[in-house]
Amino acid sequence: MDILIFSSVFFTACHWNPTRDSCKVYCPMEVKMFLPKTKAVTSEIPLDVLMKHAVDEALKSDNGHLDLFLRFLHGMSLESNQRLLQGLLPHIKSSSESVEKIKLNLKRGQKRNINPERWLNLSHCLIEMKDDTLQQEIQTYLKSKKKSKKLTLAQCSAMANMFQVSEEVMDELDLKKYNTTEEGRRRLIPALRNCKKAILADCNLTEKSCENIVSALQSAKSPLRELDLSNNDLQDAGLKLLYEGLKSVTCKLEILSLSNCKLTTLSCEDVASALLSRNSSLRKLDLSYNDLQRGINQLFNGLNCKLDTLRISDCKLTAESCKYIAKALAKSPLRELDLSCNDLRDTGMKLLSDGLRSSYCNLNILNLSDCKLTEQSCTDISYVLQKADSSLRELDLSDNDLLDSGVKVLSAGLMSSECVLKILRLSGCCLTAKSCSSLILALDSNSTHLTELDFSYNHLGPSGLMKRNSVYKLKTITVDHCGELRIAPGLKKYAWKLTVDPNTANTRLSLTASNTRMLLLAEDQPCQDHRQRFQYATQALCKESLSGRCYWEVEWYGGASIAVAYKSISKKGRRNDCVFGRSKKSWSLELSKDDKYCLVVHNNKSMDRPYPQSNRVGVYVDCLAGILSFYTISSDTRTLMHIHTFRTTFIEPLFAGFGLKDADASISLIHSRN
Repeated sequence: MDILIFSSVFFTACHWNPTRDSCKVYCPMEVKMFLPKTKAVTSEIPLDVLMKHAVDEALKSDNGHLDLFLRFLHGMSLESNQRLLQGLLPHIKSSSESVEKIKLNLKRGQKRNINPERWLNLSHCLIEMKDDTLQQEIQTYLKSKKKSKKLTLAQCSAMANMFQVSEEVMDELDLKKYNTTEEGRRRLIPALRNCKKAILADCNLTEKSCENIVSALQSAKSPLRELDLSNNDLQDAGLKLLYEGLKSVTCKLEILSLSNCKLTTLSCEDVASALLSRNSSLRKLDLSYNDLQRGINQLFNGLNCKLDTLRISDCKLTAESCKYIAKALAKSPLRELDLSCNDLRDTGMKLLSDGLRSSYCNLNILNLSDCKLTEQSCTDISYVLQKADSSLRELDLSDNDLLDSGVKVLSAGLMSSECVLKILRLSGCCLTAKSCSSLILALDSNSTHLTELDFSYNHLGPSGLMKRNSVYKLKTITVDHCGELRIAPGLKKYAWKLTVDPNTANTRLSLTASNTRMLLLAEDQPCQDHRQRFQYATQALCKESLSGRCYWEVEWYGGASIAVAYKSISKKGRRNDCVFGRSKKSWSLELSKDDKYCLVVHNNKSMDRPYPQSNRVGVYVDCLAGILSFYTISSDTRTLMHIHTFRTTFIEPLFAGFGLKDADASISLIHSRN
């Protein structure tokens, strides 16, 4: 007999003929599945033991076919139903103590890899037992201002249940706002069914979590309009599951972020199919920081849809990708496109300009920062600005070495009567006062619409831009972090001078060369005790804090770690969180002395990377953007080859750090312009 049918029949029969003998007729064999196999059938079994096994069996279910029956059983365990229960199950021993154990078991729920929907049902079981303590605790928590108390797993399930059944739709559900474990945040996912905006970013979600997200997208009258899943390990398998939800007729999602979800070329076809679905309401899509590569062709085939914003920053795109992008721009309704941090180069820009100059292209915002463009691309960009009926309002060309000669060509486009550009970003483009003169000419012309200009991280000189009257036409101008250093090529324009702080150095570390070289000794050396000194970890932090954009280079020999950390990282005791990369307060590149391994580590989670081709490493940090990148530097050409990039939100001041692992291992800070 199906257990759900049984519970209905049993309840009805007992309601109309509430005698133990008549109810025994309906007691099924299925109840015996909950009895522990080690117990003899004739021996007495405590009620809490039966219920624990019932809960364990129900949690194993993928589709929840035991959920209603489990609630029914817990309702039967009430004191008012004890006589009836004993008549049905004479071998079950019940007491007030066992009832309390049942409630305690429902509130524990520590098992892993269980569908959050099953945990949700345990909250209903407590309600069946007339226990509302979890609901009261959640109400108190939600009314508190600080919300500093750490939520238990059971409280998270109860909260998800409260949010889900509430008559009031939540404006926003941000899982990171709740002080709980990663498993606790996963327990909150079912609440997606009753919110307009859900932020599930950086919650260590996997393919398994996508099943619950899809369920929310497919729920009738789903209010969900915005979903952020960035920085989760969803992979292509997770995206394939999401596709089923995105194409659902009930899905009304308008904004979706899948940045840094470890997607590959294989996901592009599913994304394109979802976009082309006649049920799709998607307007904004972020696929940044995924290795899409050649799949971009399939992706852009799906752009003949409602999508108006697409972000594909750092997706391993090349010049070849630009011909597909250009073709799509000539027929898509896109208004905003982010292509930053892709290796497009001048050849890619030339291909891209064909689409940008199309009369059907209505792009308003274009981000081409850090696309390895040079002054040669400025000619193509200038032509785009001069296009008849141009709609481009915002252009970001930052972190491209355009030089003064490039800006001179660009200014010709700015002076065109067709140019409607309002915002221009030229941060870190190796510009000098000569570029100021070129832009002054554009500002002096009556045709320019520019209201905002970013000239930071350039070398304007003493005359600069601020002393010219034309500047007052601008509402916003940014000229901070300027200086002669900024005309260096590539990342070297962000060179940051560092010295090791002797007060943080472990007593086995010897500092020389004005505290720019660090050597690991066999024994401790006498040092004055300091509260900032690493007690056991053979590490040290630098004295100078990092701000804005910073770049430095180091040479290492032997086993070493090259890191960035908050100053508040633990330093005393032998705890793991004192070691770089082993907590949320540090990020590390770990290198063995014998070429055996190269790891990037954060929050005690590591990832294998290719071993550097030389013993020199470059480190780049953009504190505001939350970017930390490691590069290996070739010994002959000194070119940078990417190792790994961390993307996060830095919440404290950052400091460079170094660690040594083997006797006679050393690290030396190298001035990056040498």
